[in-house]
Amino acid sequence: MARTRVLTRVGGPTGRTGYKKANARPASAGKVSRLRRPEEMSCEQWQIALRRQFAQRQDYRVTNLGTEAIFSELLVANPVTGGEYRVAIRGHGLGDNCCSCPDFAVNTLGTCKHIEWLLGKPRFRRGAIKALGDGFRPAYSEVYLRYGAKREVVFRAGTECPKGLRELAAGYFDAHGALEDRGYRRFDVFLRQAAAFSHDLRCYDDMLDFIAEVRDRATLAECLDKAFPAGIESSAFKDLLKVPLYPHQREGALFAAIGRTLAPILIRRTKKQVLRQLPERLDKNYIVPMTKEQMAHHEENREIAARIAAKWRRFGFLSEADQRRLMIALQNMRMSCNSTYLLDRKTDFGCKADELVSVLQESVDRVTGSIPPAMPAPEDGGAPTSDAAGVEESTGARSAGGRPWGDLLSAGLSFLGKRSSALSAESSRSVDGGAGLRVETDITTGRRHLTLPGPSKRVRSDIAGLLSQLAEKL
Repeated sequence: MARTRVLTRVGGPTGRTGYKKANARPASAGKVSRLRRPEEMSCEQWQIALRRQFAQRQDYRVTNLGTEAIFSELLVANPVTGGEYRVAIRGHGLGDNCCSCPDFAVNTLGTCKHIEWLLGKPRFRRGAIKALGDGFRPAYSEVYLRYGAKREVVFRAGTECPKGLRELAAGYFDAHGALEDRGYRRFDVFLRQAAAFSHDLRCYDDMLDFIAEVRDRATLAECLDKAFPAGIESSAFKDLLKVPLYPHQREGALFAAIGRTLAPILIRRTKKQVLRQLPERLDKNYIVPMTKEQMAHHEENREIAARIAAKWRRFGFLSEADQRRLMIALQNMRMSCNSTYLLDRKTDFGCKADELVSVLQESVDRVTGSIPPAMPAPEDGGAPTSDAAGVEESTGARSAGGRPWGDLLSAGLSFLGKRSSALSAESSRSVDGGAGLRVETDITTGRRHLTLPGPSKRVRSDIAGLLSQLAEKL
């Protein structure tokens, strides 16, 4: 009877499966700078050395959650932060062990500070070097997810693995034990066939989640290939939005749709390649002189930055205090170019804001300068009259509560009501008289336009009188 089990664990392998040279742990000698990569180290080796160096200074607490002395699952706790992470120790090589901390999940290094701290403990150094080098050799077999620069599903045969299961796995996994590309779609078939063997085969949830993710991404990619057979040149892009997309936007949409933006083989394009697909850019620079007050602030901070930069070149290292001073000096230099107020909060010496207002005003004038002026309204005869008495009547008395704003509101509403009636009556008389809209030609621009019938001289006089009365109230 087969014993295929799906277990929950922090992830990662339980033994070494080849690639010994690639998994070799880089040796570190002396203190490693976290600001400058040593020339003899690759970027990955540098990051691993930094984690090992940091782990040596930590005082973690460890609890063995299993029964084995070395190859076990342990709980590593930080008494300072209160953080706790589960670590599975299965070997000495990179990618052999696993940790539940966020750094291990994303750094693609196959290790973290918690793993390095455990491997550096005396109980792992005394009498355990050979055991760690050989790796964990349990009787059961397992299929696990190997973490690193490229995540892979790996089959590791146990010491009691039957020959038939090894031959079956050879049809799905390569010589190094990694699952082949065609094996992801047929992995469920492999599990059904492996169930025929009376052997303990363990599969872990993080590996199954990874396989499901790969298969979902492959299915989505097939659907996109059908919908966009010509890639970014497919005509289907024309119906997606009301505005056309640039080639780099279409390419980004396809990559985002299939989740390739998070893949280790993410395609990176240079600025030169992207610029060919972007619209033409128009830059216009305005040289604005700095005042002497601005120059004083700028020169003071420039000297600070120059001294720190010289120290950096001399020693190849900057303390955190010097890094902060350098950043502050550079920020102050930038702010002094805008205004001294950004630095002392008292003075305001600077020309940028005034120059910006001038440039914007020139742009507005160029746009509005082509608009023809409004034609004067026609004047009609008639004796001026006044409706001031009506306003006095409606605003003369204060409200019962003695609130002047109520009187002003009443006066305003009465004014608008009376003027609306007067203009409506005059509009009716103008239409009846045949005044209406007129088409005229501007003598200055030669442009033809419609002229709206304006209020008569009598109405304008009434409006002026009523506004005077309202002003007195205010």
